Amino acid sequence: MDNSTFRPLRIAYVLMLSTLVTGFGSLAVLPPMEGADEIAHYSYIQQIADAGTMSVFSEKNISLDVIIYRKYLPTAYSSISPFDDLRGGITYRKFFSLPLSREASITLNTPRNFAPSDLANVELQHPPLYYALLAPIYSMSRHWSWPTQMFLLRSVSWVFAFTGYVLGVAAIIRYWPKKDAGMVAAIAAAWPFLVPMFFPEMARLGSDSLCLLTMGGVWWMLLRIGSIGVEARPRDFVVLGVLLGIGLLTKAFFIPITVGVALFLFFRRDRMGLAVMLALSLLIGSPWYIYKFIATGVFSGGSDQLQIARQGGLIKGLAENFSGYGLARGLAAVVATTTWGGTLSLARFNEGFHAPLAILLLAPLFAYFARIYRTRPGDISWAPVLIISMFVAGLVHHVLLSLAQTGIGNNTPGWYLHILTGPMGFIYSLGLLWLLQFGAARVLFPALALYSVGYFAVVSWVQIAMYAGCAAKLGSVKYYAFPEGASCLLDVGRLTRNLSIIAEPYIGIPLLFGGIVSGGIGLAMLYVQMRRCFLDAALGK
Repeated sequence: MDNSTFRPLRIAYVLMLSTLVTGFGSLAVLPPMEGADEIAHYSYIQQIADAGTMSVFSEKNISLDVIIYRKYLPTAYSSISPFDDLRGGITYRKFFSLPLSREASITLNTPRNFAPSDLANVELQHPPLYYALLAPIYSMSRHWSWPTQMFLLRSVSWVFAFTGYVLGVAAIIRYWPKKDAGMVAAIAAAWPFLVPMFFPEMARLGSDSLCLLTMGGVWWMLLRIGSIGVEARPRDFVVLGVLLGIGLLTKAFFIPITVGVALFLFFRRDRMGLAVMLALSLLIGSPWYIYKFIATGVFSGGSDQLQIARQGGLIKGLAENFSGYGLARGLAAVVATTTWGGTLSLARFNEGFHAPLAILLLAPLFAYFARIYRTRPGDISWAPVLIISMFVAGLVHHVLLSLAQTGIGNNTPGWYLHILTGPMGFIYSLGLLWLLQFGAARVLFPALALYSVGYFAVVSWVQIAMYAGCAAKLGSVKYYAFPEGASCLLDVGRLTRNLSIIAEPYIGIPLLFGGIVSGGIGLAMLYVQMRRCFLDAALGK
């Protein structure tokens, strides 16, 4: 291995290690139920572990343990729509303004066992695989305190996600045939720090982590099948079909992913491989969707699809409620929440601070999409385009569902795109390398990358301050507020002591900010290597 390959790979390893550490730090400082949808995910795991059952969507199966926790201990400032009935609990600010009550202390440490409340668990729309895998981990830790048990459960989930992310980078190193493989892999490894919503999305309780793990395997197999000089074997398509079947048993997101993979194989004229892949993926994954169709009348069993069906269908709803502004707002929200959406409290800085993150995300992706026409559809370069396009089409469909129901289309988080970190990182890398041929891009990219890391560090500390009762969300205002003044941000001792009641800050804070600093160093190393590569190219080396 020559130095031109070794140096970028060394940078990729630094960035992957930094990602691992940052993820553990992020999940350690996160209070219980502050991760998106953790209320429902935890209840689903509990139900499988304790009751040994799965339920049809809309049954009243939010765990009573979650309700009790919220009664005495703080959780997110606001909920997204499925959990609006849980609003009104103790806020972080109110909780830390009062002495720790006996009831809160008991709730923190009481062993947990599933009992249904009178609230519906909409996450029951999802297939059971992820929740069944986490059930034994829950069972072994049911006697642990809430913060410690959540740390364990999230850590297992984060290992799923991190492994999928590493598979995506490793696939490029192993199978991308061109001499820039090391640089492409290094940029792909930088994805979590360039698009920092990766961490709140993956370092929490939720099936998206298993989706990323499975997608990492799918991306590995696709690069192997499509790699120049590597002959695809029959067993490659068997493995691909099994992985997609596992994905279908994890989340309905694998429906558009499977369609994208099928289109790629079709354009490659891998007819037998396509047939094997489809047969195995449907054999493994379809029983769940057949069950949901029988139980609910909708193949996905999704709450939005059920609701719009009761209202007369998508076309009828759009005819009554569609607006261009609503559609534009919904699509803008997808982009914004891909870069940063925060946690379930949905507290944020002014939207203007998101603009540099959006530019950093979109410019390389658009550059790749604008140049893809130069390759034939069966080329491996088309695989990520087809997969991402089908996935984005699914998100747009969800925006339209929201428009049809309410006339407002901003209920579709873009952070789900991080499930596709493997193919997204790949096309991002190639798009960025093309853009960096232009002098302006070589100035703009390091500035935006520095901004991304700085933004992530600042917002992470403000989030910690919110969890510890310093920052807050006041009323319906979505931005961070500091009722007692921003000087409390400097009181590290107080913030750490407060947060230690409901999270693991003594573990999390050093890991989180150590990882961010390390990631920033990795990005600086990457930029220096890019300059060296372009200088060598200019000199004809």
